[in-house]
Amino acid sequence: MTTRRGVSALRLGRELGRGGFGAVHAATVAPHGQVAVKVIDCGTMAELLGTSTWAELRDHLFAEAERLSAAEHTNVVRVHSVHHSASRSHVYIVTELCDRSANELCSSGPLSVGAAATALRQSLKGLEALHLRGMVHRDIKPSNLLAKGTTYKLGDFGLVTDNLVQGYASRQGYTEHLAPEVFEVSVTSPTTDVWAMGVTAFRLLNGDRWYNEILESWGVDRTDPVDAAERIEDIVTAGRFPARLQWMPHVSASWRRFVNKALARDTSSRYRDGGAMLSGMNSLDVPDEPSWACVFTPELVTWSRGRGAREEFVEWRRHSPRRHEFVAFTRAIDGPGRRLTLASSKGLVAKQHVLELLQTFFDTRSR
Repeated sequence: MTTRRGVSALRLGRELGRGGFGAVHAATVAPHGQVAVKVIDCGTMAELLGTSTWAELRDHLFAEAERLSAAEHTNVVRVHSVHHSASRSHVYIVTELCDRSANELCSSGPLSVGAAATALRQSLKGLEALHLRGMVHRDIKPSNLLAKGTTYKLGDFGLVTDNLVQGYASRQGYTEHLAPEVFEVSVTSPTTDVWAMGVTAFRLLNGDRWYNEILESWGVDRTDPVDAAERIEDIVTAGRFPARLQWMPHVSASWRRFVNKALARDTSSRYRDGGAMLSGMNSLDVPDEPSWACVFTPELVTWSRGRGAREEFVEWRRHSPRRHEFVAFTRAIDGPGRRLTLASSKGLVAKQHVLELLQTFFDTRSR
């Protein structure tokens, strides 16, 4: 891997995304071809990390890039090189280019359980590889689960570090995914990565529109980042965080148990690292089916799946906060056929009641 070089050879293309430390651009770099370039604003990063001098930050970033390159794994985004600008105000980390992130897939609704299982299982393999090398990611979220073809890779390493003190690293990362001990004693570890992966799993399985509704019901106002961060900290440190997360009704009990263990308040009850979480996912036999396709809007949530020559549909109409109803039915895939009702709420009911009815319906369908 090339390090400590000027950036004159880089020609940045379109912006792919933007985060707290800077932006990510597409570029073409020989001999790798199409790559992604993370442009880090050193002033911003130094302030957030509490590093006051360019030399400290430079050494941290270049050493980190070397370690990440050595941590090569199928499910970890490959780091090709790292450079700095002539003014040394920016650092450029060149990585392999991926096609999309899990965040794009869950932004409008839940992933099918099959798609979520694939993304999580492969990303956990990448996290296991980092943890085995003594590294902590510290910024796990759907936008950092990157897909290249059919393979998911753990990416965006702006906060990764193996500069540990008694097994912990300093507090940074995405506030909504921080474990309670990070708020309380400002340390991170493999178990805080596990917590962040648990929140990520919840978001993939339920979709971000549902997740955002939960945050709003907790009084989290994202238009005020400072107040939102304080509110989330209060909720997470108060305990019983998993119990407060309301699930979409199609997600099975085994998936819920898996995520709840990742979000255990007591770190000794949580999966200890990425490898243990991967083993837990396999041992709990979380299903890849039924892969219901879900379309989520504020007024109507629909699920559908093929069943032989017929297709099943579930429609949940949300007329108002207090008036809900659902109907599940099946019809022939080819031709008009006859619509057969499988279950319904038999009229308008309260939200909690319709959720209970829907969960019972999904639980009783063969999986």
